[in-house]
Amino acid sequence: MRLLMKPHSIFAFVLVVTIANLNAPGCSQQQRSGNANVQTGATPNRPTKTGNQNDAGNADGGLKVLASGVICKVVESYIFVARDVDSYQQLRGVIEGLPAESPEFFQSQAVVAAFLGQRMTGGFDVNIAAADGGLRILERTPPKGAMVNQLVTTPYRIVAFPLGVDASLKLTLDQTWRQRFRPYSVSGTMRVGGGFAGIQQDWKLTGKLQIMRVLNLVTIFFEVEGQARETRRLQDVASGTADGSGGVILGYFNSASLTMAVQSPFQATGQFDSVEQSLALELQTVPNPKIADNLAARGSIRATATAGAPPNRARY
Repeated sequence: MRLLMKPHSIFAFVLVVTIANLNAPGCSQQQRSGNANVQTGATPNRPTKTGNQNDAGNADGGLKVLASGVICKVVESYIFVARDVDSYQQLRGVIEGLPAESPEFFQSQAVVAAFLGQRMTGGFDVNIAAADGGLRILERTPPKGAMVNQLVTTPYRIVAFPLGVDASLKLTLDQTWRQRFRPYSVSGTMRVGGGFAGIQQDWKLTGKLQIMRVLNLVTIFFEVEGQARETRRLQDVASGTADGSGGVILGYFNSASLTMAVQSPFQATGQFDSVEQSLALELQTVPNPKIADNLAARGSIRATATAGAPPNRARY
């Protein structure tokens, strides 16, 4: 027996089915939404690039994220700062896929890389935000009870930050990175000469260094005073390489606050002893041919460790 439906009944049935289909979410969209906060680890070695971003969600201060990821070669907490092409190339050797930058770029920008070190699960991240004229760097941990991958990770984040050649970089670090410092006391001398008046001054240098080491990389936080007619200070961060024999080469860092040289950053070379208990550094301003009668400076620093090297946290 054939079942017949009246025309108005057929219309009502089609209308109900159509409304139901419009309101129902698609399965693929629902699946993506359900997994949005879970790290899959599908391509952990490939850095993720984004545009301007402030991790704290406030005004970004010109901060631009160049790369971030959860797997890299650096397994201890570490900070690297690049303010010239050569030191930036050292960073590009550690993180593949970083964009090339020109010398002109570093006339107005610094690149800061924060490596979190080894973590035994997913869900960890690095927070970098503009704060108080510098950068604040914090560790992000997964919320209690969160679903995370049972995968060893080494998260990192790399940003570019507006900074002129004659400015110092201010970094505020949480305990994750501060505990990786090895402190050194400083003594030394600095000779400053040149200028319109042809001056020459010799200063004594005192202060301290905080040094971080990982792989063949080294970063030094300077807190140094020059005792002349008035106290002048060097408070900046420089990174570079330290080879197997202890030889050190640092990239550019600010000289103006200590020497009053204009657009002529410091570059430094040095030598650790066999146990890194002491470090001898030679500092020299890089001449700027565009500035006539500029000041120039050359100095020597002897740094002596005041505490032992920090223990490694990574499980090899």
